Amino acid sequence: MIKKMLNIIKGRQKPDDILARMEQSGSEGIRKRLDRLGEGSALHKKDVQAEFDDYIWTMTGELQNDSDIQSLVASYQAEIGQVNATSKKHSFLFGESFSTWLKPAAALAGAAALLAVVFYSPTTTVPFDTYATRVGDQRIIELADASKITLNTNTQVRVQYSDDARDIYLDRGEAIFSVEKDKKRPFNVYIGDTLVRAVGTEFNIFLDQTNNNLVTVSVLEGIVTILNAADDNRAQPAAAPLLEAGNAVSLTNASSVSAKQPVDLVRIAGWRSGQIVFHDISLDEAVKDHNRYAMQKIVLGDRSLASERISGTFKVGDSQALLFALENLLDVEVQRSGNTVIVSKQKS
Repeated sequence: MIKKMLNIIKGRQKPDDILARMEQSGSEGIRKRLDRLGEGSALHKKDVQAEFDDYIWTMTGELQNDSDIQSLVASYQAEIGQVNATSKKHSFLFGESFSTWLKPAAALAGAAALLAVVFYSPTTTVPFDTYATRVGDQRIIELADASKITLNTNTQVRVQYSDDARDIYLDRGEAIFSVEKDKKRPFNVYIGDTLVRAVGTEFNIFLDQTNNNLVTVSVLEGIVTILNAADDNRAQPAAAPLLEAGNAVSLTNASSVSAKQPVDLVRIAGWRSGQIVFHDISLDEAVKDHNRYAMQKIVLGDRSLASERISGTFKVGDSQALLFALENLLDVEVQRSGNTVIVSKQKS
């Protein structure tokens, strides 16, 4: 019914007609302002939306005596009367119950609301800005509020700023978030069903998709809160766990947070400056970390090598330097095959 009504209204009043009427009555520059809103700007959003809503209501009021609309409403009322024989109340468009008789004004109100969406959804929907890096690349993104996101290798984030929040979605990889203070707009980073919220702070998030999507949150400055994204209502729950500077936790979802551990500052500072730093870690871990940055992947052909310990600092993606070190420090041989390098023990 609403869809049919929209078709009738759209046939009577075109989007350009509405803009023309708004401009004629003193809304100077409304077209330009709507264009800016469509591009994601929040300038004058409430004022423009209020003006537009007023004109939508005026337009639907003018059409309430339209014969086609009156016929459509009468037909719908008859249908409701038939359904009412078995139920006193029914679920409608948005899941809310309504009384038996749908008044024409209510129908027009629904049409007006949907018409606003059909004509000008860009003014009410804040678009995403997507930023990404390829394997081996890193980049720094400066956002509209001067906050910064440092993207590590093979990382993607989506940014959505609005009047009441700064929402970031980490789709893959690792990033450092340097957040400017704005108490009126919390800075939210969503990773699956987990939400990390901050006001003004700096923290690192690593989404390890090779390890059951394990998420590691490391706070470098300030404090963050870890929440379940499904429970987000823009309020700060009193019992929400806080993570202070110098601490890190790992989790697969917001309800399975590990105990706090010290931040691995050496590793984070290393990748931030374009280096991989290994400090007495297993060769298996070192190879896994290296492969995040390199197109040419290293594979351990002999699993007995996995537990060997290694330390060192290498430029991200520099496979040759790492392989040279392994050949000289461990009793191994290297075989190259396309984009794969196999490391095995020396044959006797």
